[in-house]
Amino acid sequence: MAINRWNMPTALRSGTTALLVYIIVFWAKMILAGLLAFLAIRAERTDLIAPLVLVVVGIHFLALAPVFGQPVLYLAGALLSAAAIIAVLFPENSIERSFWCGILGSPIFLGVGIWTATAAGRALVHARGRWGMLPQSSCQR
Repeated sequence: MAINRWNMPTALRSGTTALLVYIIVFWAKMILAGLLAFLAIRAERTDLIAPLVLVVVGIHFLALAPVFGQPVLYLAGALLSAAAIIAVLFPENSIERSFWCGILGSPIFLGVGIWTATAAGRALVHARGRWGMLPQSSCQR
């Protein structure tokens, strides 16, 4: 989707609402993840740090999907949040919950990455067919 819009400005232009939302979401994610980790440590529940951070990352994708106009981020956010919840459901005395976060979260990141890379490749092929070559960016003009 983004590659189809070569002639349009970036979503994160200075002074735009999109940039402001991005900055707010970024710092909210950092502060919330840190606060939740701190509270988990204080409660002597360090086994919950990885799932808490993973759910915060998932929620941050949900918040950024409209900023970038990329619906696939809704899917990533929902699946990562679900992976965090599933990781918490494993018994505390079994394998570490951080292991389950990695095992469940990694394929989600990989799948979304492959999905977006495939879409980008198709958009590039389409752009080359339409213009005979890739258009110049505004920096090269």
